[in-house]
Amino acid sequence: MSEHVSKDVLAERGVLASIFDDPEVFPVVSELLAPDDFYEANNQIIYAVMLSMYQSGDVIGVVQVQHYLSRAGNLAQAGGLQYLL
Repeated sequence: MSEHVSKDVLAERGVLASIFDDPEVFPVVSELLAPDDFYEANNQIIYAVMLSMYQSGDVIGVVQVQHYLSRAGNLAQAGGLQYLL
């Protein structure tokens, strides 16, 4: 995709929430979306982490993403734990 047709922050959050709710959908989503398809920078960061975790075979969940972001020093830039919840 990679061309921003429009920005819909609620839709972006919905995609991320759907992945957190059912990580089994990630293989399908990853075929359709790249991190730069997200308009909001924090959503790009979160999705990029999810993609990296998926490619590494790691479990995608709120706690795991929060831990990954914390270790990388990007948790605040991604909106903090409250945003992930």
